[in-house]
Amino acid sequence: MDSRAYLIDQTRWPLVRIVVPAQSPDSEGFERHLAGLDALLQRREPFVVVLDARAGDRLPTEQRERLRQHRRAAFFETQRYQRGIAFVVSSAFQRAVLSAILWLAPEPSPSKIFATVEEAETWAMSYLVRNRAA
Repeated sequence: MDSRAYLIDQTRWPLVRIVVPAQSPDSEGFERHLAGLDALLQRREPFVVVLDARAGDRLPTEQRERLRQHRRAAFFETQRYQRGIAFVVSSAFQRAVLSAILWLAPEPSPSKIFATVEEAETWAMSYLVRNRAA
């Protein structure tokens, strides 16, 4: 795997694990990531996401803007099919910052922040089971 590429692992569908790369991809690589997110929605089936951002780098300004545009364009479809998203970040400080961001700009589906992938996957799958038909 390219160390600058996002990994979107669907092998345990409807649990999708997204791993954020240590270095931000170039613009073309970031667009491939957004296309991968669109492909999840195009399945038109309920799913949950575990976003592992422990190794992730901060997005460059232009990619943050592109992500904001993409989120806005896909908001209702994401709300319909993505039953929840669990974020995994390394430090308590990162969790606090992400909590503030999510408070200001909520996800289209329920979200929760965790320190480990295992905790995140447990929450995501239990949330999906409880809310599959929502």
